[in-house]
Amino acid sequence: MRQQQLEWDVLRAVAERRPIRVTDLADRVDEHPVAVDRACRRLHDEGHISPAGRGVYDVTERGQRRLAER
Repeated sequence: MRQQQLEWDVLRAVAERRPIRVTDLADRVDEHPVAVDRACRRLHDEGHISPAGRGVYDVTERGQRRLAER
């Protein structure tokens, strides 16, 4: 799966099931947990998601705006 598409799928899944664990995200987007974890780190670096505990992420306002723009 392309990196941009994976990030989009992860962001959408986090917004739908917030907060959510990386392992659950991996199942939801049908990707390896390591690839999903990397996508989460990139989305976090961009301010679209934030950690909500160990291995758990939630969407930020910036992430919600990104989803609304698409």
